[in-house]
Amino acid sequence: MSTMIRILSAFFCLLFLSFFLSACGTQGSEDQLKIAFIPKSFTDPFWLDTIVGAELAAEKWGVKLIVNSPSDDTKVVEQVQIVENMIQLGLDGIVLAPSDSDALLSAVLKVNAAKIPLSIIDTDVNGGERITFAATDNNLCSSMAVDHLVARLGGKGKIAAISCTQSISTCRDLYNGFVERLKKYPGMELVSTPLGVPFCDKTFDAVTDLLTAHPDLRGIYVFGGPAVLCAVKSAQAFGRKLGTDLFLVGRSSNSRAGAKDLEAVKQGELDAVVVQFPEKMGFFSVESIVNFYKGTSSPAFTNTGTELVTAKNVEEFLAKID
Repeated sequence: MSTMIRILSAFFCLLFLSFFLSACGTQGSEDQLKIAFIPKSFTDPFWLDTIVGAELAAEKWGVKLIVNSPSDDTKVVEQVQIVENMIQLGLDGIVLAPSDSDALLSAVLKVNAAKIPLSIIDTDVNGGERITFAATDNNLCSSMAVDHLVARLGGKGKIAAISCTQSISTCRDLYNGFVERLKKYPGMELVSTPLGVPFCDKTFDAVTDLLTAHPDLRGIYVFGGPAVLCAVKSAQAFGRKLGTDLFLVGRSSNSRAGAKDLEAVKQGELDAVVVQFPEKMGFFSVESIVNFYKGTSSPAFTNTGTELVTAKNVEEFLAKID
């Protein structure tokens, strides 16, 4: 009788083990992480590049990625609604590029209240909790631009910056980094920082106004986006000789989003660009949520890098663009 009991016990143990292993084998498909990726727009190539990075991370980690976005980065209310709608889907995580640091706070707090892991890219929110903030060091971006202009002007001359709204953390960092770095160079004079970025028409007019008011202006730093090449067009229309009596530096991207800016550097229209790496923002933000579920912590700030591109190394960066 004891022999029969041992046989039955062994049988049921094997049956249980078989069931357990079967369950483990199906866990990957049933428990696949579902992560929403919400950039600022579907139209700006920069945000399309962040999506590419997010998709690469999703493919690597077997994540189901749900991408949704407002039509452009001015549709703040629309983006708030998208975030709130995503909360209702029972997601495992959300990646957000806030269109405004203040206006998106209410949506972020709702994500936190729903206990959905959240990662932020490019622009931070003024409050709430996040796993990581994956972005460019924008203070460093502006410092690199200032250093380049100072070197080109021999440490003396008038310069300006085409800035963006200070309700966005990225813009505040770019502005503060620019102004603070200039304090190191007493021979440099900052004449103005008009708003223009990211809009082409506003930047074109702002550059025209600057060159009219300050005929001896020698350098301009443009905070990024389509505004960079519009500053070039404005200066050319005004009759200034780029690369000799006026030096333009822009904040751009290493990937498809910055291809035209890099070509402008090659042609001598832009003196330099400080490039970001948007694909890294997308990749590392999705990966941070995967790591959260693996029990691996992420840094509060994930620095996605920045480099200065001039005529000396522009070919190297152009060659990397797929």
